Amino acid sequence: MTLSSENQDAKIYYTTDGTEPTDQSTAYTAPFSLKSSTNVKAVAYVNGERSKVISQNFKKVEENELISVAQALKTDNGTQVYIKAKVAKTNTYNSSCPTLNYYIADAENAAETLRILNGRYLQNTKISNAFQIVRGDEVVLAATVDTDNDAKVLKNVQLLSISECIDQAKIYAISNTTTDISNGVVEAKNMDGVRYNLVGQRVNNNYQGLVIVNGHKVILK
Repeated sequence: MTLSSENQDAKIYYTTDGTEPTDQSTAYTAPFSLKSSTNVKAVAYVNGERSKVISQNFKKVEENELISVAQALKTDNGTQVYIKAKVAKTNTYNSSCPTLNYYIADAENAAETLRILNGRYLQNTKISNAFQIVRGDEVVLAATVDTDNDAKVLKNVQLLSISECIDQAKIYAISNTTTDISNGVVEAKNMDGVRYNLVGQRVNNNYQGLVIVNGHKVILK
């Protein structure tokens, strides 16, 4: 939890028990964590003058409150839901747009999906690159069920957590060519931190197919 004021000389005080904050309440000095559903109230003082009190409710979502995509598809429009699911696919990323439509399902390859309209990243920040949300990631989100073109969708989405997908394949070198390199050799050179999408199948515990990395095709040997 971060509290701030436009006036750098302001001293901020807050409460987490529902009571009205005063200059005798806890002084804000650094970001703090909430362990349960809480009402946070804060007030600022400058030269003895008191600001208006701001108040915000924060809800801790318990595991038993999380529903599946299958359950959400049967939920009435306008219902606030908390969903745990896998990212099934995403639209093409456009760096000029801070939002990204993507689809979630109960399993990565499930037939039933829900479209996330105007998805943003954690803490409502902009999506700044194509690898922040990719197929296979596990997400927990809060959203409102709605209908768009006769299909169930999720609006007003808040991404609460994301666990990045870790494929069971390792990527090594990338060819700089834009042509098909199916006859090329993949060199043994580590590429830590690169996120990628795997297109192919598992054969004898090994993947065979294409890996898309930064727009290039890499063949697994």
